[in-house]
Amino acid sequence: PNGVYHYAQGESGNLQLISQWADNQALLKGLTTTSVHYLLLDSQKRLWAGTRKGLHYYDREKQAFQYLNYPIEQNKNLTADTSFVYCLLEVDDEIWMGTKAGIYRLDEQNKCFRVENESILSVYCLAQDANGQVWAGTGTGLFRVGKYSYEQYQADFTEANGLKDNTIMGIQDDGNGNLLLATLGAGLTKFNQAKKTFREFNKQANIISNNSYGTLLTTKGIWVSTLRGISFLPNGTELFINITKENGMPLPELNQN
Repeated sequence: PNGVYHYAQGESGNLQLISQWADNQALLKGLTTTSVHYLLLDSQKRLWAGTRKGLHYYDREKQAFQYLNYPIEQNKNLTADTSFVYCLLEVDDEIWMGTKAGIYRLDEQNKCFRVENESILSVYCLAQDANGQVWAGTGTGLFRVGKYSYEQYQADFTEANGLKDNTIMGIQDDGNGNLLLATLGAGLTKFNQAKKTFREFNKQANIISNNSYGTLLTTKGIWVSTLRGISFLPNGTELFINITKENGMPLPELNQN
């Protein structure tokens, strides 16, 4: 955990370090910790940082992060668990936080956090599908999050088409009715929302590691970040191509987000 770094492409085409919020400099520039788990650029081009010590936004005028020390529902103070932010998502112009203690929404007008769901714990990732439905990946399975109810999908090792690992680190909609799930033990998993079935792409599909952290969907296929490198699943195939330290990747482990 070393804070936040800002890079930009220089005239030569190489990446250049523009500014940094790391070590003691991070604390001097508004961050309450250098353990930053998630960065989000919202629809208004504002930068948000989810850390192990709360939510911050970047003040461009002051060139520093501001810590939002707001209460929950205007009467409860933040705790270590509610401040432990794993992920962020913008939903209908609101910032949602996935934390150790549940899911919360930022109410900027009233300067507080609203409870979305405190039954779902350790929310590692949040995503919104093409229909506007919010999904949460946790250490206890996949959740469909609703205003007044939620639906849970847990690992079922007896079902041929069931989820094979409960720890979900990343979620992405593929635009074809499927959710791409990065799991911490079963590799890449495709969840068909209509059929409610799961399909694994694991070591048998040549993924470099079953411990996966995130996905990136492109026009050419699916990229998966893992514990041992990057795996790429080209369109129309069922076998991964791997990029590891052996063929030029400097660091093998690509962690969450």
